[in-house]
Amino acid sequence: MYTARDLFSGRREIMTAIERNISNCYKQRGYTEISTPMLEEFSMFSGSNTPLDSKRTFKLIDDGEIMVIRPDSTAPIGRIVATKISDQPLPLRLRYSQEVLIAGSDCTETSQCGIELIGADGIRADVELIETAVAALDAAGAEGFKIELGHAGIFRNLIKDIPLTKEDTERLRRAIEVKNTAEVNRVLDGYGGYETAAIRRLPRLFGGREVFAQARELILQPEAAEAVKYLESVYSMLEDIGCGEYIMADLALVNNMNYYTGVILGAYAEGSGERVLSGGRYDGLLEHYGKNLSATGFAVNLDALCRTLDREVKTVSDIMVWYAEGRAERAYSLSDELRRDGKTVELSTFESLEKSISTAKDKGIPCLIAIDSDERYLKNGVDF
Repeated sequence: MYTARDLFSGRREIMTAIERNISNCYKQRGYTEISTPMLEEFSMFSGSNTPLDSKRTFKLIDDGEIMVIRPDSTAPIGRIVATKISDQPLPLRLRYSQEVLIAGSDCTETSQCGIELIGADGIRADVELIETAVAALDAAGAEGFKIELGHAGIFRNLIKDIPLTKEDTERLRRAIEVKNTAEVNRVLDGYGGYETAAIRRLPRLFGGREVFAQARELILQPEAAEAVKYLESVYSMLEDIGCGEYIMADLALVNNMNYYTGVILGAYAEGSGERVLSGGRYDGLLEHYGKNLSATGFAVNLDALCRTLDREVKTVSDIMVWYAEGRAERAYSLSDELRRDGKTVELSTFESLEKSISTAKDKGIPCLIAIDSDERYLKNGVDF
């Protein structure tokens, strides 16, 4: 069911300020703004390596063609890159800020502010992306945030020799991600005779650098071990550039396994029960649109981030200006002067000074300037 999202009582102003700060952070790192249509063709999200289950798209019919309201920004940007700007020098650094709508039991609009780094692979690209995520959350004023790092290759390779059903694979993935060890064991108990010890321990492999020492002893499958080794290299480089306090390893981070191909990241902030940022490497996506380009990116969930910030938003004007008949020119001139000095000024729409004073008091405006034959500065209706 769709739940309407209304932003008021300063919430919109909080979001606008956060969005501006994050976007400026991206811009300073060379990311160019891009936007995509609200409506996209359903086929955009119906492939096996698209960002989310096509069942979670909000569909409409247009002259017999199935359209969806944009549930994600990455896939449409991938389409634009593959079909319209793939001839530009790589890598492409793109930033966006727009709404998405994901269908389901909690169907709501969400504002996302993110980046895509396309045509770049390897440790330098992955570290740049994660450092930018740290900088973006810091610019937004998020408190106590941690960015969790995982790798899609760990879980994918640990299960590849186990004949899991599609349903059990998804049950297992979800159980690992929410660290439900009992459910992980229930699923794997049905597959006796296969090596499952490392998978059973994944929900406990999170924390600092010590996680990698534990993982090296436990994860012996060659491709999974290589993914752990690479993730440790990324972690070390992030420590070297001063991001260590903001990151932690989480080998149970197993987001959409058909979509992500390498390093995955997710972030929580103080006061948040939901992720305020998520993303990772998705090297296979652009093949869906005809181009074989490596890519990585993330999105900040502005709605979730706003809910973590206990900020006072200034919605009250500094000054109200009232003017008598024939004094409009001076009132507008003075108001402009005050605004240039950084004040928030609103003009009274009432002919009565008494009504203007009463309204200023009701709205909490501390100062009223009355312009008639003189100019009087009133605080709570009294000259000062």
